[in-house]
Amino acid sequence: MKKLLTTIFLLSLFQPQVFSYDKKAKKELLKIKLPKEVVQPLESTATYKSNLLNDITDAISFEMKGKTVLMLPLIYSSKNLGPHWGLMPIMALGDSREGTVKSVIAPSYDYNSHLGDTFSYRHYLFPDEKSIFIFRGAYSENIKRDFLLSYYTPNIFGENMRLNAEVWKSADPESFFYGYGPDSDDSDKANYALYSTGGSFSVTTRFYESLYLDFTGSHYTGRIEKGVVETPVEFKDRFPADYAQSRDRKDFFTGKFSFILDNTDHPFLPKVGNFLTFSMLVSREALGSDYSYTVYSFEGKRYFKPEGGKKEKYVTAVRYLLQWQTGEDQPFYAQSVAGESTGLRMEGNGRYTGRGKFLFNIEERITVSRSPLLKFVSELEISPFLDVGTVFEEVSDLDAEDLKFGPGVSFRVLLRPQVVATAELAFGGSEGMNAIIKVGYPF
Repeated sequence: MKKLLTTIFLLSLFQPQVFSYDKKAKKELLKIKLPKEVVQPLESTATYKSNLLNDITDAISFEMKGKTVLMLPLIYSSKNLGPHWGLMPIMALGDSREGTVKSVIAPSYDYNSHLGDTFSYRHYLFPDEKSIFIFRGAYSENIKRDFLLSYYTPNIFGENMRLNAEVWKSADPESFFYGYGPDSDDSDKANYALYSTGGSFSVTTRFYESLYLDFTGSHYTGRIEKGVVETPVEFKDRFPADYAQSRDRKDFFTGKFSFILDNTDHPFLPKVGNFLTFSMLVSREALGSDYSYTVYSFEGKRYFKPEGGKKEKYVTAVRYLLQWQTGEDQPFYAQSVAGESTGLRMEGNGRYTGRGKFLFNIEERITVSRSPLLKFVSELEISPFLDVGTVFEEVSDLDAEDLKFGPGVSFRVLLRPQVVATAELAFGGSEGMNAIIKVGYPF
């Protein structure tokens, strides 16, 4: 534990302002005013000069009924499933004269030897600059199904209340289970398909300056079956106890209470500000859940720019997360996980599982160019990053020697107001490089 605390301190030296400030500094933090260049809209597309990004997008775009369609090739290799190839046409709808996007449509075709043909559809609607409605659906030859409806707005009944709601139904055959703890062996991995249906509803209320209280209620079901990847030993034989616990449907009714400090400039594309939260998630059999447990989380995120003339080009993003559970042992898929989509990008999904986890992530988000992509304002961004993390059974088990380190680089296109298309290469994992294509920032 002492070694871990020393490591956390050293990592904090990247930007010590996140957690160490006196009462006067705290008071100023709550009243922080955003820089002028953040709150003002980006420049009109008419002011941009042609650049390499323009030349590339022009080469892979075409006009259809007066709208520009970008034909984005999908060629990558994920750690869990291997090579993928396909095509994603992207079309943005809105007012090109103002440089604003009202919606983005992005269907895709993807082929993988395990999943077969996968057809997906994504539709993003932007009622205003900081609200978003998402519809997403996917269907593959082998097991994979995905349906999501999501809505977020920071201004319900005025500026002091936020709303976030979503429903989903999915069959995900892409994850592996390796056993528990930071020393789980890659040779023990077993593939499975997780079937889940659920929904959540979150209300966040401002009570002072940049301070908020949040309540999130959710219900979902989970069960597992055989996945799409053949391994030397099947899941039910490699982990018989976990298979017995997870093969039948389990219900999870949870309520999460959070205390939040948030003075970031944007909910999806932040460039300056702080986001600190402490939360407690409660699940009880008396309220309909199959398990009684509590999850505590502390997360801090900081976005800041350097002083001087380069402030428009560079943004440093840092995230800390400490999460732990008490109570009954629920199925492995409901415990804390560190992997591709959960903080350690150099690993596949589900790589490390435990009753708690610690993460530290840092990125330098460098804006390479701004240009009118798809006739709308966009930014091309390159972000070298470092992911550090581990899992544990008890907080007292935390040890710096268990930390996993994964450097990498992200290539992103930011389409204002809220869409981020990301391609990431991460290194340092147990099985070499990992490649990820997704929508959105990791934090």
